[in-house]
Amino acid sequence: MKVVITGHTSGIGKGFYDLYTSRGYEVQGFSRGNGYNLSDPVSVNEVAVKAVQSDVFINNAYSGIAQVELMYKVHELWKDNPNKTMVVVGSRASDFLHPKPQIYATMKAAVDTAAEQLTPFAKYHLLLIKPSWVKTAMLPKRFTESDPIIEVEPLVNFVDFMITNKDFKVVNVTIETKNK
Repeated sequence: MKVVITGHTSGIGKGFYDLYTSRGYEVQGFSRGNGYNLSDPVSVNEVAVKAVQSDVFINNAYSGIAQVELMYKVHELWKDNPNKTMVVVGSRASDFLHPKPQIYATMKAAVDTAAEQLTPFAKYHLLLIKPSWVKTAMLPKRFTESDPIIEVEPLVNFVDFMITNKDFKVVNVTIETKNK
């Protein structure tokens, strides 16, 4: 299986990268660490071209509106192909009003809306996941080990089950933390 992942050097993206390379899949990662800055339209186009050649595209990296742009570019080329899967990593941050404006939450809300708009037109499997707090470098420093936080490995394994299971198709899943 060919897999393309954005943001593959840390957090959720690295979890997918490690899982799929350990299985011997052909995995390509795109992040700032290897020269792909998704705030640059040239990088967005290059990643979209590579994603279209894969079986699974994990649209994970947060970089403003780039996730939405990638969704639309890949959708246009995949819309009639039932053998492809796009996983889009959203966030529960888009589900709440915040005490002050949050660009991150607004951009993740745009991801939600794009997935909602594209799903009816997609023959491929479009899966939007919206995890709550995940133990990654993006986790605010105020969190401690005793706070309810989702670990990367079980999250990735759960999403992998939804990707690889052919008995059903999950379209949208919200993943909440569980109190310890």
